Amino acid sequence: MKRVRKAKSRIFDITETQEEIQAISERLPLKNVTVIPDTLVNEVTALRTEVKQINQTQAKLAEAVSNLAIQVTERQNSSDVQVSQQVDLSEPMEALLSQLVEELRHIQEDVHTLSSAQTQTELALSDVQLNTTGEVHALRSELSTVLENFFQKALKEGTELRSRTEQEHKPLEAESPPLVSPRSKSTEKYGDEVFSDDVLIEDEDLIQTD
Repeated sequence: MKRVRKAKSRIFDITETQEEIQAISERLPLKNVTVIPDTLVNEVTALRTEVKQINQTQAKLAEAVSNLAIQVTERQNSSDVQVSQQVDLSEPMEALLSQLVEELRHIQEDVHTLSSAQTQTELALSDVQLNTTGEVHALRSELSTVLENFFQKALKEGTELRSRTEQEHKPLEAESPPLVSPRSKSTEKYGDEVFSDDVLIEDEDLIQTD
């Protein structure tokens, strides 16, 4: 997060940071456990980035305090400045150091708040992942049961259909008439006498033999 210095001051202005932290704190309790996991991951990443930036700012402030302390020591030990031109910097420096210490305290509170928000978000993400895993296992089990029932039903219906088909074909085979042989008998009636093909054929054979 970009920070700006206060006018004519070495103190960083964290008003913007405090407002964002307040917004996050108000928004987190309203988060539902069923939030999309990607959104939670993005929020955790943003919180980690914010904590990192605050830590960097805190390091810069600590360095500024150290530099100011060195400057105070150098000015107090300087023997080149005339007594008439010396300026008592103890009070301004003390006030500035107090402001820096107060600023560091606020930053530490911000870091604690962000860390707490990050922990809550990670817990919510963990709950969502656990719930999602449970739902996936339940769906897989249900799908397996449905498929098993479907295959059993299909197998049963196929067996019944085959049995009905075989039963329907058996009567047709039993009732079908026998094939007529080429030498089957046929009779014709001429007048009052009935002549058979076999008889005629035998008579013809006798005629040819004679």
